[in-house]
Amino acid sequence: MLTPFSIEDLGRVFNARTLTRGRSLVLMGTVHVALKEALIEVEVEHLGQRHIATIRPSPAGQRVGFVNWCSCGQSSCAHVAAGALAALDRHARLRKPAQTAQTAQTGQPTNTATLPAQVTGERQRLVFEVSPGQPPDACYVAPLLIGERTGQAEPTTPGRILADRTSPETVRIMARMLGAGEAERVAVAPGAVASVLELLARMGKARWHATGQVLRRGEERAFHAHVPPDLPPGS
Repeated sequence: MLTPFSIEDLGRVFNARTLTRGRSLVLMGTVHVALKEALIEVEVEHLGQRHIATIRPSPAGQRVGFVNWCSCGQSSCAHVAAGALAALDRHARLRKPAQTAQTAQTGQPTNTATLPAQVTGERQRLVFEVSPGQPPDACYVAPLLIGERTGQAEPTTPGRILADRTSPETVRIMARMLGAGEAERVAVAPGAVASVLELLARMGKARWHATGQVLRRGEERAFHAHVPPDLPPGS
């Protein structure tokens, strides 16, 4: 049985540059994944070459470890990162659920760091997490409440944001643009993606799901199809 994992688990295995390169491969549509018992099988077409990789996530205490292999000869390469990211995008059962308090049956004391921030009274900040879409959707936006002390993420919805009278007007506008509904992960159509990303960048409250980097307005660039983008360092 496959062990669920999170972006944070991947961040302990791959550096930010490798995750970004892996995400670029996913966006190019050249990454194929298949779930086989305890393995994720990966096939990546990159620069005219076909790479085969396997990923085996396994529990390591409260974290998740990975045993990886790739035909390129490296175990922490962009091909493996691309496969892990694509698997998370396409298979909901691989996404590790938020940690919860231990049940009374365990006989263990409750760890308040794993409780929802609204239960512990911790202050939270709103973040819109952006991830790539699958046709016909351009991208997905997931509103999250992040605990300022623990960093614990708790999903919310555009409808709940609008119901909070303390929400700033720009945040309320974004909630309306996302449909004002109760979905925790909202699909954005191609015709709306430019205006949604424009406001998210202006707000400074959005992050890219693969790296956690804040979305900011940048220089306008054009990219050729099926060619890895030539981006400046740190982009």
